[in-house]
Amino acid sequence: MSENRQRTAVGAGPGIHFNMLFLRAHGRSVNMAILFGLGVVVVAGLGIASVLLARYFNRSADGVLRDYTALAADRLTQAIEIGLARTLYPLINAERTALASADWTPSAEALAAARAVPVPAASTVSSIFVRSPVGPPNFFPAAGPGSGTQFNGTLHDWERQLGPQAYFALEFADNANRLTIYNIERTLDEEVRFAYGAVLSVDSVRATVQAVIRETSALPAHLTDSLPNDSLVSIRITTAEGLPLAEYRLANTLPHRVERKLVSPPGLITTVSLSSGLSKRLVHGAPPGESVWIFGGMAGIAVILLAAAAVLWRQDRRLAHLREQFVAGVSHELRTPLAQIRLFAETLALGRVRDDREVQQAHRVLQQETQRLTHLVENLLVFSRQERDRLLLNRKAVDVSRLVAAIVEEFEPLAQAAHARIMTDIEPGIVAEVDRDAVRQIVLNLLDNAVKYGPDGQIITVRLSSSAERAVLTVEDEGVGVAPQHQARVWERFWRGPDAIRRGKGGSGIGLTVVRDLAEKHGGNAALEAGTSTGACFVVRLPLQLASE
Repeated sequence: MSENRQRTAVGAGPGIHFNMLFLRAHGRSVNMAILFGLGVVVVAGLGIASVLLARYFNRSADGVLRDYTALAADRLTQAIEIGLARTLYPLINAERTALASADWTPSAEALAAARAVPVPAASTVSSIFVRSPVGPPNFFPAAGPGSGTQFNGTLHDWERQLGPQAYFALEFADNANRLTIYNIERTLDEEVRFAYGAVLSVDSVRATVQAVIRETSALPAHLTDSLPNDSLVSIRITTAEGLPLAEYRLANTLPHRVERKLVSPPGLITTVSLSSGLSKRLVHGAPPGESVWIFGGMAGIAVILLAAAAVLWRQDRRLAHLREQFVAGVSHELRTPLAQIRLFAETLALGRVRDDREVQQAHRVLQQETQRLTHLVENLLVFSRQERDRLLLNRKAVDVSRLVAAIVEEFEPLAQAAHARIMTDIEPGIVAEVDRDAVRQIVLNLLDNAVKYGPDGQIITVRLSSSAERAVLTVEDEGVGVAPQHQARVWERFWRGPDAIRRGKGGSGIGLTVVRDLAEKHGGNAALEAGTSTGACFVVRLPLQLASE
């Protein structure tokens, strides 16, 4: 009995062992299958995320290219408006002056007087005319090549076409063989008295438009390496009815087409599209390609790739947010001086000033606003060169005391316009080996920052002294200062304090970044330190001599 039991036990041993091995191997296979399945799921999720990320990047790139196309259309349209105004407005103005001197009575003598005035476009004029609500139009010369021109629009059409902001309007005539420039004279009751204008050859106006397109940069030069427009943009200028006036056509263009209507003269439409070769120049960084589906990859690598994609997505969102803030800040900074320059330039151009005092005031405003624009552009250029590590200094022995005093004197009008005063405490005779333009940019940025974030009526203090072989520049305002938790961030590019954003203070967010970079490029430093008042106190230290190699 015991022997049989022993045999049974011994005989059953191999079967049980085999079953256990089978179960273990089967369990490992199941585990491997589960891990493989999880890996496939993770890789599939990463692939889907990559596809979505690629689409997001493509949409972002598409938006950037569309914005640049709109910028090119705006620049070219504005240049065409200015070019046509410079060429054709003196002609229409000369005729208006002649008619006004004749007590607004159209006559052959008045038209002859207008025809005789030497203006830029006089040589291209076939005839000049006056068109009344009743009766045929009067041409001078009566037998000239433009006499008897068949106008396409009625006088009512012309009145509707000529908007309130236009100085004159254009219309094709004689089946698009000629071009008519006209304006409308109204009575005191705003009734149409008559229209007056000139008949020109289409080729003469086309030549003017083509010259403007050749001479105008459709995009900033640093984006295009100053390439000519005929290799950058495809542009077509037509009438509202689709009749072509001028055209540059490229073989390969991006799909984005932007139309802009000319304000003065109305009736013309500019259609612009960019060369497809510009996409790599304008969109920095290539969008990710289609994800490669990898089956059986390691789950760890998939997780790392997924984390990298998440980091890239977060970085892109952050850069997009910074770009929006930067564009909004620069746009805000540009809007005010440009509006002032345009207003006073038009005032001077149209002779609306009443005496010499108003002329001087207009010139003073133009000078101040141009100075503001120049300072902003120089800031952007310095920042761009520093970002590309192309910022080079031309260091020479400079009397820093005299230089800082001159810069402060130059900035005084802008400070007065912001109801601020500048007090200086400059130690004389400080000579240092510095880049003159860089020091100028540092001082202007600190003064601009003090004016922008200080209260009305404040006193901005500028100090310059020498200490421990360094020139020490201090600019202090009487504002609310910088909160302790934000003091380290004031030097970050594009960063603007929450209080500045809430109060709508303009700024690009790069001024103090430029100050810090230029100071460090000299071997010095910039710091925010405690001052004598509650405002911000910025201190820049520059070495007096070049460091020995």
